[in-house]
Amino acid sequence: MQPIPATGAPDDTAALLAGGYRFMPRRFIGLGTDAFRTRLMLSPANCVRGSGFVITGVRRRP
Repeated sequence: MQPIPATGAPDDTAALLAGGYRFMPRRFIGLGTDAFRTRLMLSPANCVRGSGFVITGVRRRP
């Protein structure tokens, strides 16, 4: 299993706001993968696409 690539940016919040719905598809194509790691509002975020991805556990911050 290959590691999930990261965008390399310290934070992608501005890119998400500027790109809107096109933000993730462009990153998927640019990175050549169906999942990538980034930071949004300085918090780690995993972006995934496809029917094979299932959320198994969600942590809520106190």
